[in-house]
Amino acid sequence: MTFARRAPACQARVALGVLLSTLFLWAIIRYGWVAEDAYITLRTVDNFVHGFGPRWNVSERVQAYTHPLWMLLLCLVYGVTREDFLTLVFTCATISVIAFAIVQRLAGSATQAISSGLILILSPAYVDFSTSGMENALSHLLLVAFAFVYLQDRESEFALRRLTFVAALCMTNRLDLGLLLVPALAFETARAPLGWRTKVAQIAIGLSPVIAWELFSIVYYGFPFPNTAYAKLNTGVSARESLRQGLGYLASHRDNDPLTLAAMVAGLVFGISSREYKLRVLAVGVTIYLVYLLRIGGDFMLGRFLTAPLLMATILIGRCQVLRTRAAISIPFTAAILALGVWAPRTPLRAPLQPKPSVDVHGVADERLIYALHSSLAARHGNAVMPDHYWAESGRALRREGSSTVLVKPNVGFLGYFAGPLVHIIDENALTDPLLARLPIASGEWRIGHFRRAIPVGYVETVATGSNKIDDPRVARLYERLALVTRGPLFRWRRMVAVVRLHSTQLVAR
Repeated sequence: MTFARRAPACQARVALGVLLSTLFLWAIIRYGWVAEDAYITLRTVDNFVHGFGPRWNVSERVQAYTHPLWMLLLCLVYGVTREDFLTLVFTCATISVIAFAIVQRLAGSATQAISSGLILILSPAYVDFSTSGMENALSHLLLVAFAFVYLQDRESEFALRRLTFVAALCMTNRLDLGLLLVPALAFETARAPLGWRTKVAQIAIGLSPVIAWELFSIVYYGFPFPNTAYAKLNTGVSARESLRQGLGYLASHRDNDPLTLAAMVAGLVFGISSREYKLRVLAVGVTIYLVYLLRIGGDFMLGRFLTAPLLMATILIGRCQVLRTRAAISIPFTAAILALGVWAPRTPLRAPLQPKPSVDVHGVADERLIYALHSSLAARHGNAVMPDHYWAESGRALRREGSSTVLVKPNVGFLGYFAGPLVHIIDENALTDPLLARLPIASGEWRIGHFRRAIPVGYVETVATGSNKIDDPRVARLYERLALVTRGPLFRWRRMVAVVRLHSTQLVAR
């Protein structure tokens, strides 16, 4: 009898989940696009698939991506399709819908399912980066998988190993996602009814994906972190300036995407005030991540770095007991989400193609709107080639020429992918260049995520000829060490010594 009474309720929840998932799919396909930065990773993927190894410029081993797991997944899919634009859009969309469905499954009540669904459907940040070709979609799926294991898994001998393993997958996709998960991992480790040796063994096994990647990265690339980390964090910008920029990043969202900020605040309030200790611990992780985001200055893409904490905050809202038991709170809360989402300045309910916005005073831009006319499903008609941006066309022209050349460029995504492996591109922003990433930024104003370096005299000739012609002796010595690590034979003793020396000495030639 109890089962008979519960069956209609379960069927209603399933129908609600299907409806909301369909609305979410409609929103992200309608806004489906690919970011120019996604093609930086895709150039590495293309080189890997064609036998050059996971490299950006084929002549040197450099990790020009921050998301190893996403890169490897793209290698599998791209290896089959050998197509860029639709592969990126629909791989992201498929993963995003699965993640959304799990969020629905985690919701404690029908009202909470609606609330959490509306947040993700109406958040410009979340909708934008559910496609985009960036790693966000896979991060979302792995984070909800972690939440599912953490909140649903009953205590067992292998519970800690399972939780650690999913966390390791998250960190293999983006290492900084660990900040969201470390409090939960630490808490579960402390309370697990196991001896300390068993705990250490289970954690070591669980962390095997990220440990394996770090070992590979050190052996193959010579460094434990991606080149982008050295380029963006090794800038000389003071902590005070970074914090000011981080606050500016949040101010940009206050003006353009208030729903995302409001949902994160609500999730933190509900999580920290919850009677369930697991929700409080997740809220601590969100807080730590946001502090880190402020410290590094945020990002230049509106929304990109807020989708992960937004997702965790949404899960907190979906699981909060007070919303599950008090309709007087949950119903007005859901109505407030709907109102804010509909009336927000850049709601996903508006047309996907709109005039290009300018970069705001904080250096933050709505990247989807900037590239919507050039690399989106809404702009694609008939057999139109996407992306049709002039950077992409310049790359196609270089590939048609078929000649080896060295170029210095600040925007290397579209250009780099379409130019092909014969063209060596020196990235002025240092994201893909091992030498420039270890030099101070150029004098003058900087924009977050775009820390230009002055090209050392003789560097272009050095890359073109293979002979060190750099004028500055300090930079020349640094280049020699880096070249040995990134270009020399993998398992030579001299290279291993150079790897150690590069990690134990000051890298920046000031």
